[in-house]
Amino acid sequence: MFNTLSNVQLLAKLFLGFCIIIALMEPCAYCCPYHDRLEELERQRNELLSMEASNSPRIQRQLLNIEQEAKAIRRFLGMLEANRNAPKHHHSSHGGVIKPTTTSRRGQNHPESARRLTYNTNTGHAVYQTSNNNLYTAAGQPRNYYHQIDSKKYVACRNSQYHVCPVGSSCIYEYGTYRCIKRRIRECGTGFRKQIISTRRFKCVDINECANASLNNCEQICQNFMGGFRCDCNPGFRRGDNGTCNDIDECVLHENPCQYKCVNSNGSYNCICPDGYNIVSKVRCKDIDECLNDTICLENQECLNTYGGYECNQQEPCEPGYQRRNTSEIPFGPCEIHNYASALDKPTIVSQNRFSLHSNYPANTEVGRLRFAPKRDHIYTFRVVQGEKNFRMVPKRRHGYVSIRTRTKLVGPETYQLKILVSNSVSHTKSRVDLSFVVSSYGF
Repeated sequence: MFNTLSNVQLLAKLFLGFCIIIALMEPCAYCCPYHDRLEELERQRNELLSMEASNSPRIQRQLLNIEQEAKAIRRFLGMLEANRNAPKHHHSSHGGVIKPTTTSRRGQNHPESARRLTYNTNTGHAVYQTSNNNLYTAAGQPRNYYHQIDSKKYVACRNSQYHVCPVGSSCIYEYGTYRCIKRRIRECGTGFRKQIISTRRFKCVDINECANASLNNCEQICQNFMGGFRCDCNPGFRRGDNGTCNDIDECVLHENPCQYKCVNSNGSYNCICPDGYNIVSKVRCKDIDECLNDTICLENQECLNTYGGYECNQQEPCEPGYQRRNTSEIPFGPCEIHNYASALDKPTIVSQNRFSLHSNYPANTEVGRLRFAPKRDHIYTFRVVQGEKNFRMVPKRRHGYVSIRTRTKLVGPETYQLKILVSNSVSHTKSRVDLSFVVSSYGF
């Protein structure tokens, strides 16, 4: 009797243990492989962190791979969570749709007419694709049920039971996990166009906007560069705020770049000179020597070229008691005294000369020289008898001449007179030099 009761108790205990085991195993049929994988990754991560060499590069790389794979699984679970048409089931939060299935001759669960895409040798779970391109996975599902994935939105990754990618992206395995990379439809940037090389290759070629007036808004100059263009203006123009080219008034900008007068023109400027001058180097004025023309004056006249003009001078009459001494070499000779006995303190010879100067002739500047022949025991003295206000004498005895220099600036148009009395202390004779300086109206 005691043995029978012990056997019954033993059988009861064994039955109770078996029920407990069945109860513990039953939820595993409904467990989620994605959550299981996350728990496994967390366990691996904790084990690596507990190691002493957790800071080594190898451990850090493994931790990075675990983190990236866990992140990819969470991202996938989030995408499935967004599936609004999912039925109310444990896996509806994962975006799945439960479908009844049939059993094949091999005894495996899969939809009818399904083609297996991937297979995991560790778990035996597969991803199937049906004839209508629907995707199913039996991972962790109850018998005769499959987890359907919306094939219009997702594509299964090869060699993976956990990963799918959105349609239009590529699934790659990298650093121990799968990643979805969006396929980029390569387009050429602004200012470039496609040039087809083959059915799958092309290159981007720069568009020359300057060659087509409809592609640019340049008013004068279009400069093309890679990917765009730039508008510029011709010399003499400045680009305005509205993109137009405005003329530059060089006469105002450069404060009259011309020597005489500046006339602005469209995109440039012109320099003009007064009568009697020629334009040289585009900006300067050069006097015209009219006296090079032998016929410009009469035979009994002497031509004097002035700045901006000329003079045809005739012989002036000599002062009373003097007569002109003309020669073939010097037609305009000096005036000599006719009666030396009546000369007394008068100069015996009076010579006359005319010179031309430009206006604004500076002060303390040499305008001429008087040369004399030095003789033994002869001493010459020079004295200004007219024009001392504007001129002065600077003797250069060692060099045998006297320098005539200005005291003030000579401004035209004006004729300045200078008379110099030259005395010889040995012969007690005197002579006078009359000089006329014709100053023009222009300072060039």
